[in-house]
Amino acid sequence: RGFWVLDDLGLLESLTPEVAAGHSHLATPRRSTQIRDVNRGRGSVGDTYWTASNPPRGAILDYWIGDAARGERVTMEILAGDGILLRRIADTTASRGAHRVIWDLRHEPPLGPDGQPSRRLDGRFVLPGSYQARLTVGDRAHIRPLEVRMDPRLSVDARAREALDAVLALQADLVTAAALAGRAVDTTLTQVQAVLASVADDPGTPAHLTEEARTLAAEALRLQVALEGPGQEGVAQQETFLPLSTLVGRLYTSTESWTGPPTADQRQLTRRAHREMAELLSDLRRMLDHDLARLRRAVSEAGIPWPAGDIPLLPDNLLPPFEP
Repeated sequence: RGFWVLDDLGLLESLTPEVAAGHSHLATPRRSTQIRDVNRGRGSVGDTYWTASNPPRGAILDYWIGDAARGERVTMEILAGDGILLRRIADTTASRGAHRVIWDLRHEPPLGPDGQPSRRLDGRFVLPGSYQARLTVGDRAHIRPLEVRMDPRLSVDARAREALDAVLALQADLVTAAALAGRAVDTTLTQVQAVLASVADDPGTPAHLTEEARTLAAEALRLQVALEGPGQEGVAQQETFLPLSTLVGRLYTSTESWTGPPTADQRQLTRRAHREMAELLSDLRRMLDHDLARLRRAVSEAGIPWPAGDIPLLPDNLLPPFEP
């Protein structure tokens, strides 16, 4: 005797002989619920008394691959209600059988320094509502409706959710801007230091070139400290003054765990971080587009090989305007 507990029968119920023999199939997903963690204190026993795993959090997207689709490219994407691509959550090669992808009901995380979604931060939750799951296998697409609801233990009106989402979206952009700007500053500092090292022992180097490189190195270091702090070689860092990358990271993670409308402090800190980031990006773009480019031309005119890589680039429209 025994009984089975399954988290979703959708694929099995739709897997008729015709579907199993066909090319591919996406089961209609159930309504998905955003689950918010709650700290119940040290007295909580959690799932101590249970031996089975809970169903995965998020939307369970089950699909079938038939013999005819073997080896084809498979993507799973989430679309907004109006059909605009929201997120790609799977990109793989088809193999016969049943497969499952879990969407965590979140947007893509902010970008990290490598230009890829951060592995350290989660994306923000999408707003409750109607979405679509799109499975593409080769040249065949399957689209199914997907409903997302808010954690039923919460009571937050739609306007408050939308206001919080707007603030979180901007904070995510700030985290991305800090990561990409930090990479560009670090690369610039490395390049200028390489220039200084290459001309240090060359008595024929024009004095203005060395001075220009030193001035640029000092500016790159200033931006690096503003973004990342003085490091172990600098002065002790006060918690009342955080490097910009630390500020936006903490601001995003604390706001992401909030469920009500954005507070006055959250708005004020977001406004401050946006202002400081906009100023830093303006200085950084000037340094990359003019100062570093001019130094490279001067090095070339002096007959000295450029000892570093390409000049870093920043994406256009990296930081949208702040709307209180």
